[in-house]
Amino acid sequence: MNKQGQGQRITSSKWIKGMVGFAILLGLLNGTIFSQSSFAAGEEAYTEQEEAVQNKKLISEEQALQRTAKLFPGLLEAGENELSVKLDEEDETKPKWNINWKQSSTSNQYVTSVQVNALNGQIIDYFNTLHAAAKSIYPLKATLEHADGKAKHFIAKMIPGIKESDLILESEDTQFSKSSLFYPAYYSLNYHLVINGFSSDEESVNVIINGNGDVVAFSAYLTDAVYPKPDLRVTKQQAEDKFKDEVELELFYIPTYDENYNYDNPLKSDYRMAYGDKSNAAPYIDARTGEKLGRWSNGNTEGKIIYSELKSSASPFKQPESGTLSEDQALAAILSRISIPPDATRGNAAYQDEWYGGDHSVWELNWQLQKEAALQKEMTAAVDAETGQLLAFYSNIRESENDTELAAKQPSISMQTAKQKAIDLVTGVFLDAAKYLRIESDVFVYTDNGQTFYTFYFNQVYNGAPVGDSYARVTMDGDGYLWEYIRSYVDPEKLEKKISTLKQNVTQDKALSVLQNAISADLIYINQRISDAAGENETAVKLVYEALINKSNDDHIVNAVTGELELAYNETQLPVIETISKPTDIDKHWASNQLGMMIEYGVLEADEDGKLYPDSTITVGDWIAMLERVVHGNSDNYGSLPFDIERDFGGLEEDEPEDDYPVFTYEQEWLKVYKNEESEFFEQTLTRDQLSLMLVQMLDYDKLSVFMNKDKDITSLKDASSIQNKGAAALAIKLGLLTSSGGKFHPNAPVTKAQASVLLIRLANLQDKLDTPLI
Repeated sequence: MNKQGQGQRITSSKWIKGMVGFAILLGLLNGTIFSQSSFAAGEEAYTEQEEAVQNKKLISEEQALQRTAKLFPGLLEAGENELSVKLDEEDETKPKWNINWKQSSTSNQYVTSVQVNALNGQIIDYFNTLHAAAKSIYPLKATLEHADGKAKHFIAKMIPGIKESDLILESEDTQFSKSSLFYPAYYSLNYHLVINGFSSDEESVNVIINGNGDVVAFSAYLTDAVYPKPDLRVTKQQAEDKFKDEVELELFYIPTYDENYNYDNPLKSDYRMAYGDKSNAAPYIDARTGEKLGRWSNGNTEGKIIYSELKSSASPFKQPESGTLSEDQALAAILSRISIPPDATRGNAAYQDEWYGGDHSVWELNWQLQKEAALQKEMTAAVDAETGQLLAFYSNIRESENDTELAAKQPSISMQTAKQKAIDLVTGVFLDAAKYLRIESDVFVYTDNGQTFYTFYFNQVYNGAPVGDSYARVTMDGDGYLWEYIRSYVDPEKLEKKISTLKQNVTQDKALSVLQNAISADLIYINQRISDAAGENETAVKLVYEALINKSNDDHIVNAVTGELELAYNETQLPVIETISKPTDIDKHWASNQLGMMIEYGVLEADEDGKLYPDSTITVGDWIAMLERVVHGNSDNYGSLPFDIERDFGGLEEDEPEDDYPVFTYEQEWLKVYKNEESEFFEQTLTRDQLSLMLVQMLDYDKLSVFMNKDKDITSLKDASSIQNKGAAALAIKLGLLTSSGGKFHPNAPVTKAQASVLLIRLANLQDKLDTPLI
């Protein structure tokens, strides 16, 4: 079984893997997201496509343009001089026409990109930068329901043979990007298809709709597989019973993977003692044969992992007593444990404090080795400058542009010899390795550049139970040289003390009952990968029962302390669309909609009693804090004042900013005018007169406002003489941000939360109409 890991532990037992964090970006303004292939509905369409691939019957450029023009009327009216058309045959089985159309709008050029399948003329990708950059108008025109309907209609239009009823919205993958009122808003909607009445997550389509209801992007991720008609010989009850009967629990320790999880030092995270099903390699049952299946045909079963003690003839690692190591000491420490090829040459060494942003001071040592005419091997070792332990060793082969694949080379050492070398290495570079670590029985053997490699896994074990995210991994090449060494940075002694406080209150039988009661099954199509003896891969579509826990295919565990069924990994995802409860005192308020948006975007929040007090007045500092949240989006880092508390605010207490993000800054140009104000300025009640001045200062219109002191919109007002900032008030009125009532401006009237909320919506909708927008 192929296993991989980078920083976090990944092993054949799904429970001991570390959580690999990821950040999913919409990529809305970076161009199109090209799909994998096209989809044709029905066996006849698939047959035609297969024949077209074989015979290379590609549609012409003219046909591709005709197809585009039919689906997007008016798109090509500007003439060929506005078009860029190119045939992409990089993938011979999936040729496509890439069409880009440029449209000028004032000083900007917007590009619409369309990708057409060159075999059947189907649109497989679409991206519109004009819609992507469009400023959203608030309140948003597009609700989730509206965006869903628009997306389904668009998909059915793009892909013949697919009906809107065949599309299932994946709610857990649906995202709503609303980082700020001043930025465009988007819905990213993912769908999978229903085929023959059953869903297939192999066939998916993504559509992005902006806040105004326009389609920004469309991408089809569809296969050319032929789906067999259902032949159900196994009932749902039989499948569920089989899933339950074959559950086999194991006890282990696993971190709590949530927003507080610390990747560099899991010791800072909470740990759980848990039971989990070890039979994770075959989560499906063939609905026709009853056979247990995995995604790969050769991955249906997996042997039990056995953890063995480290038996080494090498002397165990001893920490030096001299304090911080010098370069020579670090080099001597590593060379006493690792064999470097004799013809390798030393490169430069580097001392790094806080290595990769962590707590380790490290010596990085480098070697180069010219292996073949076209290959150069580079090796790097990272030695902890305080303890002398090896933290990492990795090799890299640099190939020339004209390299040729090397002939397979027989290894000079056996797997058993490589295993002993790995044990001796870990014993010599990992403090107290024999006490805390055990070697797994599972070994990964592979070849690359004609050479054989052996990978061995070591894991911390406490009272017979493996411990997550405390491990080492060693890869030896076929000549017995170290190729790669990776370890977690957690101190196993401290981790053992941490997990020793967990008390097992739940028996294995009780945990088994909890897990079995949560198991159910659902029919889906999967594309099973089949690997033959020659290593060639094919796919076969099968209708299977999928094992679910709590009606989800997420990994679950039973907490051995509490007996509760819990998610094993809370994977980081983009924010999902959430329903936010409105405060109890705004439903009948005249500004209910605007106040609701302030709550939704985190600009305002209700108190513990669920009340907002919309008619309460705000201070100058409150107003600036609201602006900061509107511009930057909701964040717990924002405080009550907009500035970095490095100056003296007359004893005003304020939390110190986080090291990586200042709470208050002067980065916004429009804030700098208040840099020298005393704290009393921010604590005073905000009036309409003061607000108008602050608005023109923010928009960089303060110099212009001087010429509007005698504007008739102001001089005609009954209370004009009471307005200090007449030009600013005139501009605010002309921009539609503030209004007069009863022939008066009411300059000294205090501003309420409700009034400020209405103003912020007006300001957001004005951004694309200003010469000097805030963003």
